[in-house]
Amino acid sequence: MKGQSKTLSFQIVLQNLQGTQLSAKPFCKRLPAVDPFFCLGSKYSCSEDIASVFVRAIKREQQYEQNHMNTRCVVFLDEASLPDENKMVLKVLHPYLDECKVAFVAVANKAFDAANANRMICIYRSLPSEDDQKILAYGCLGLQLERQQSIPDDRLDRVIYGLCQGYRRVLRSPDIPHIFHDRDFIYMLRELRFELMNFNEVEETIIKEITPRSLLRALEDNFNGVRPEEFDKLVDQFATAVGEQCPEFQSLLTEKQQFQRNIPTILRNSMKLAPVRRRLYGRYKLIIDESEDESAVRLLFQAGILNSDPSQTAIFRMSDFPDDIDNELRNVEILSNIKLCMETGKTILMINTGRIHDSLYDVFNQNFSIMSTEDSRKIFSKVAIGPKTIDVVVHEDFQSSPESMIFKLPTFEESTTRLLCQHYFYQQEHFNVENFIHQFIYTPMLTISNDELLTMNNNLEQKPSNINITKKLMIFTRTSSSVISLNKQSKHSSFLHAID
Repeated sequence: MKGQSKTLSFQIVLQNLQGTQLSAKPFCKRLPAVDPFFCLGSKYSCSEDIASVFVRAIKREQQYEQNHMNTRCVVFLDEASLPDENKMVLKVLHPYLDECKVAFVAVANKAFDAANANRMICIYRSLPSEDDQKILAYGCLGLQLERQQSIPDDRLDRVIYGLCQGYRRVLRSPDIPHIFHDRDFIYMLRELRFELMNFNEVEETIIKEITPRSLLRALEDNFNGVRPEEFDKLVDQFATAVGEQCPEFQSLLTEKQQFQRNIPTILRNSMKLAPVRRRLYGRYKLIIDESEDESAVRLLFQAGILNSDPSQTAIFRMSDFPDDIDNELRNVEILSNIKLCMETGKTILMINTGRIHDSLYDVFNQNFSIMSTEDSRKIFSKVAIGPKTIDVVVHEDFQSSPESMIFKLPTFEESTTRLLCQHYFYQQEHFNVENFIHQFIYTPMLTISNDELLTMNNNLEQKPSNINITKKLMIFTRTSSSVISLNKQSKHSSFLHAID
C-alpha cells in the first residue's frame, strides 16, 4: 500500500536498535545493533547491483563476527516492486534468502511473486485501528496521549477524535478518489501543530486551539489535487465528523466558500513557507496540466509562484520520441543535474519526466536522513542514478514541482473517464496502453440489449446479429509517440483480436 510509512517504519527500527550502549529503551538494549545497507529499487535496477549490496553486507557481517561485535547487517530494499518483472531482476534474491547470511528487509506496494514470497515472512499493512490512529494523531501534534486521560471532556481531545473519524470516512467514501493515504493525514496534522502550539519566552509550550478555518487551510494544502466538487465533499466529511464532537466545525458545511483559497494562492503560500515550517510540513508539488500548450507552466511564472531567474529555478523536460524513451544516458544526465540542484537549493520544475520519477521516490516522499553537529546540519536523501543508489545532500531551500500532462478527460464519456483516470492518473506507474484499449473495446458502453435496440429501430428490418456498435477513441497526450511506436504484434493483439 502507498503512503503507509513503510520506509519510515524501518527508519524507526534503526533509530531504536543502536546496541547495548546507545539504545534508549531497556528492551532494545537486549537486541543487537543494526548496520543497514540500502538499495533503492527502480526500473533501472539490475541483478548485479542488488547482488553487490549483499556481498558488501556479508563481508561486513563476517568482520563483526570475527571481532565478536553484537551487530547485525541488514540489506534494505526500498521500492522493491519497481524493478522490471520481465527481466526477473529479483530472482537474484533466491540464494541470499536461502543462505540467510545477513538479514533482509524489503518494502513494496504489491506482493512479491511466489518464488520470493515463500522465502520470507510477508507482512501486509492494513488500515490502522482507531487506537493506532489516535496515537499517531497525538504524536504528530506533539501531544502526549496521557493528557487525554487526565483532562475530562477536553475540547482538543474531541477535535482530534473527530479528525481521525473524518479521515477514515474519506478513505471509505465512494464519492472521493482513493488517492489519499496516511502520509497526507500526517502532514495535515503537522501543519495543524503549528496552529496549535506556541512558545513563550521561557520555551514552555502554550496550547492553542484548532479552528474551523485552520482545518480548512490544512485540508487545502494536503488533501487537494481532486476536482472542486470532490474536494467540497472531502471537506464536508471532515466538517461533519469533527462537528459531531464540536458543533462549531459544522459551519464549514455552509461557510467554507467564504474562506477557500484558489489554487494559485495555495501554491504561492506553500512555496514561500518559512524554513522552520517547511521542515515540518512542507511538501513538494505535483501540477496537473490538462492544457495542450503548457499553459499551467506559464501561469506558474506569470503569477509569481515560481521565480523565472535561472539561478533560482531549473526546468527539466523529457521528450517522448521513440529514440529518447529508452535513452538511459539522457536519463542519467538529467538525474545528475537534478542532484546538483538538490545540493545547491534550486527549485526544479520537471515537465513530462515520469520515466525518472521512480529514481526520486525517496526525495518525493521526503525520506531524509539528518546529520547534525553544534555548528551545522545536513540533510540526505537517496537517489537511484542508473542502477546505483547514492546519498545526495538536500539543501533546505530545495523544492520540486513535477508537472504531469494527462489525458483530456472532459472529452470522454463519464464511464470512460473513470476507467482512464483509474488506470492512468491514479496508477500511472502501472499504466499499460494495450490493457486499457483491450478493456475499452470489450467493456459495453451501453446497457441496452440487442432486442431493445431492435424495438427502438423497428422501422428497419435487421437481425440481432447485424447490430454493431463502433467505438472511437482519440488520445491527446505527450505520450502519443509510445502509442505510435507500438510494434506490429502489439497493434495486432490490441485491435485486430478484438474482432474475434
